[in-house]
Parts: sequence; C-alpha cells; structure tokens
Amino acid sequence: MVRELRRIGKRIAIGVEGDLWLVLHLMIAGRLHWKPAGAKLGARNALAAFDFASGSLVLTEAGSKRRASLYVLAGEEALRAVDPGGIDVMACDLAAFRAALTAEDRTLKRALTDPRLVSGIGNAYSDEILHAAQLSPVTLTHRLSDEEWKRLFEATQETLHLWIERLRVEMGDGFPEKVTAFRKEMAVHGNLDSIVRGAGRRSSGFATPTTRPTIARVPDGRKAAGGSGTVAIIETGLAAHAG
Repeated sequence: MVRELRRIGKRIAIGVEGDLWLVLHLMIAGRLHWKPAGAKLGARNALAAFDFASGSLVLTEAGSKRRASLYVLAGEEALRAVDPGGIDVMACDLAAFRAALTAEDRTLKRALTDPRLVSGIGNAYSDEILHAAQLSPVTLTHRLSDEEWKRLFEATQETLHLWIERLRVEMGDGFPEKVTAFRKEMAVHGNLDSIVRGAGRRSSGFATPTTRPTIARVPDGRKAAGGSGTVAIIETGLAAHAG
C-alpha cells in the first residue's frame, strides 16, 4: 500500500508499508509510465516495474548511459541520508534564501543548481529564473545588491509557481507521459524544444496508485523487495541486497 509521496531534491520518494521507501532519481533520461497491470519488461530501456491491481508503474531510461537509479530504503533515517540538504525555495523567506546561496561565493547559475544549497532546481528552470530576474548566470553571489537579491528571490518563487501550475493544468487527471525539461513556452529554452526534446525531465507530480503493490520487478525477473531491516539497491536494472 502506498502511504505517502515526497520530493527529496530531484528524487521521488514513495512510502509503502513496513516503513520502506522507494526512492527514484530519474536523472536526464529516466521516465515513469503508467501501463496496464502486468506490463512486460521486454523493451531494452525498461528497467523496473511496480505492479498494482489497477496497473503497473514502469521505470524506463533512454540511451546507452545508465544514470537513473532506484533505492529501496528502510526507515526515516535512511531517507534523510539521501537528502542533499538544499532549502525549499517555495517555503523559505528572503533571508534564508540569501544565506543559502551565499554560503560560498559562486556564480548564480551554479548556486541555484547545487542541491546542497537549493532543493530541486535544474538547468532549464535556473535559466528561466535568471531570465525573469534579469541577472547574469555568471554573476557571483557575493556581489549582488539588496535589490538584486529581492528580485532573484521573487523571480525564483514566481517562476516555479508558474510552471508547477502550468504543468498541473496540462496534466489534469492523467499521468504525465510526455515529459521534457525544455518547453516551447520557456523564455530561454523554448526555441530549443524541437532539438533537445526528451533530454531531461521535470514534473510537478505523478498519479498515485492507492492499491497494494504485489511485487517490484526487474528485467531478469529477480525480486526487488526486501524484508524488514533490508535495504535493496537497484540501479540500472541490477539488484543488490544488503542485510
């Protein structure tokens, strides 16, 4: 039974019974798909599937380089260990935002995309934020004026809120199948959409099955679920178990 969903930086954490967490990091080319129950994993890019009575959640990754990962973690402490520690910019104030980004003197681009400083902002959205704030990506954080910090903070929250709402409306009650980091509506990367479609992923959420999963499967048929106190690590379709 799925108990809870969380976002940890760019990872999706799915809480299930037994205090276990399925933690997905899709990286650039990883995708989730909702398929009919018992969906086959015959395709080369199909890495794992989670079976529910109403359907199967399938993890795929395009390309030859495998970067996407799936961790099965036991308990809150293990879950906290994979959190890079960046602040949630949608839940902080200007002072906390400024303090996080000035912990080191870095360029704005690098500071915004560092998961240790800011949670969940990648390449495309950092560019949209800086464009909206009318700030150069190579400006050093220690050189911003008070007015520029205010402008950057407001642009960050407004840009993310805009895209969260836009993607929610577009998705409606369906599952987000056509996901890409670059969108034609974007101010910076909009004209690149047709060239780099599918090169990245960001979504505001995904459908939540509420029925009991029967098993997690990997392409070679091995079980990918651990018992109490077991941490199973599944990366690019290979499973390893640590007691």
